[in-house]
Amino acid sequence: MAYLVHRGAEAAEAEELVGQLWADCLVGEQGRPAALSRYQGSAALLTWLNSVVFNRLISRRRKAASWSKIVEADGAAALSDESAQPAADTPEKGAEPPLLEILRVAVQTAFGECPPEDFVMLQLVHRDGLRMAELAKIFNCSEATISRKIERAASELAAATLAHVKAADRWIELGWDDFLELCRTVSPSALGVE
Repeated sequence: MAYLVHRGAEAAEAEELVGQLWADCLVGEQGRPAALSRYQGSAALLTWLNSVVFNRLISRRRKAASWSKIVEADGAAALSDESAQPAADTPEKGAEPPLLEILRVAVQTAFGECPPEDFVMLQLVHRDGLRMAELAKIFNCSEATISRKIERAASELAAATLAHVKAADRWIELGWDDFLELCRTVSPSALGVE
């Protein structure tokens, strides 16, 4: 509940979502398997539960926003028309949680906007494990210069990623550490990164 409240949920809303999550962990709704059966151990259980409940908060906020648009557009008539009410929370088979899609687009867009030299340096350091001395020789500059360039590139990539997340959904309030924690709950291929 504290995690959701920290992310902008009201206390009562957080309590309701967590209660629904606990119930759904053991017994799935509407013929779906229990939520806990999808946990694969790739992240800490608490981290995984936080991402699941955060997805539910985002879905709830989107539905509320859609519903308010319907009410504003149609006025009081929309309230009496049952067909205008938002659909139940039954994602299509194979549909991805909204947060995963937002994370994927943010990562892909931020990397797509990354200058080529920065992209190469980040890949060589983080993926290939090259040291600063090796990069300094490759880029014909000092280790200190390489270190500053990598730090700047990483910082710009983080800022661009979080900006894309915020632009995709104004309800999401994430810091970089929060973003990284959520990314640990999915495989790199789910984010479009091999």
